[in-house]
Amino acid sequence: MKTLIAPKSLVTALTLSLGIATTTYMPQTHAGFFRNMIKTSSSIMLNGMDTMLKGMTMPLNIIKSKVNKGQMNFSQLSTAMGVNSYIEDYDSSKTVNNAGYQLLGAFFSIVLKNDALTDEMLELGYHNSGIVYLLMNTVETNPELLDQMTENLERDVRFGELFTGLAIQEKDLALFFFNKITPALYSSLTVAMVMSQETTENVAELMYMYGADELKPGKPFYDIFFDIGEADYDDDGNEQANERLFYTLMSGTKSAQFFVDALNSMSQHQQTQLLQFAIAGVGHNEAGQRVVHKNQAFYNNYAMIDGIAEGLLPLIDQNDPGYTGQEFTAADFARFLPMLFTYDSQGNITGGAPYAFHFFTALKSAAEVHGNENAEMILDLLKQSPVLYYLLPKADDNSPAPHDYK
Repeated sequence: MKTLIAPKSLVTALTLSLGIATTTYMPQTHAGFFRNMIKTSSSIMLNGMDTMLKGMTMPLNIIKSKVNKGQMNFSQLSTAMGVNSYIEDYDSSKTVNNAGYQLLGAFFSIVLKNDALTDEMLELGYHNSGIVYLLMNTVETNPELLDQMTENLERDVRFGELFTGLAIQEKDLALFFFNKITPALYSSLTVAMVMSQETTENVAELMYMYGADELKPGKPFYDIFFDIGEADYDDDGNEQANERLFYTLMSGTKSAQFFVDALNSMSQHQQTQLLQFAIAGVGHNEAGQRVVHKNQAFYNNYAMIDGIAEGLLPLIDQNDPGYTGQEFTAADFARFLPMLFTYDSQGNITGGAPYAFHFFTALKSAAEVHGNENAEMILDLLKQSPVLYYLLPKADDNSPAPHDYK
């Protein structure tokens, strides 16, 4: 059978009409030519502002314009983009082809750029897990969506609250997040925690649920969390993200309790490693080499001191909405970091645990050397427990001053 060759002029005309840059012309059969043309055009189709894919009810540029004007809710956008069938009839056993994931990638990209649509999507996800699984699967083929989620965490308070709450409900989403986490995504998550106590409590609960498994060598979260950079620098690893994490976890009794519960769920080795890291500044650099970062030990403790001060306000500030009217005791303070103390058989505090020296040196230094108001407030409260107060170490005159990490 004689092979028919498509004339070069025809190739050029069709290529230009589809907006595809021409390179080297290669003879091929009519069937092969058009098959490859369709394949090539579908890979770039979503870049065209007047794109129409199968299932879409209007061109992409019109859809984006309507979204930008607030003229579409999530359901209307799903219909216009032709993705309702994917969402409503989600079936994990069915395979979505490349063209489908391109369409879904464009759809989720539009959604994530609009806070109202994103929040509506996540709220629907609490009742329709198909949306959650579609988003996870689409991120696999459109990894740039992770960058958009990183931006959402810092921009939209409700996104952090809804996403972390949904991760508590959907185990696969939680594990997906831990597996896909990057330094940028982790940093943005801690920014979201600073912006919302609800997000903080959700993350604390997730650490309780999954921390023992995810903080193991070889896991992405382990590598990111324990990256303390080099001892000569204060922000070349994930130091400030961790400071935000420690600050927020200590800023409320609920989140602090989840943190303590997470520690108790870990092996003795994991507990020791985490406490050495958080309180004594022992971690690793990007290359995985052990680093003892004295300055970072102070910064981590300063952050926890800030958080504890906020968490204690309901106990001591009569103007605070949560004021209890109860007298402050050492046990109230110990609720945040019970691992700093030793106890008798009745649970009464008898002294400081091994890590207490680092924490209380930072506390005394922040108050007496650097005049930090939060540290001063906690010291004044600890004076109400003379046994504990007089066990405190001296301030370090060479300690670094507290810095801005929020």
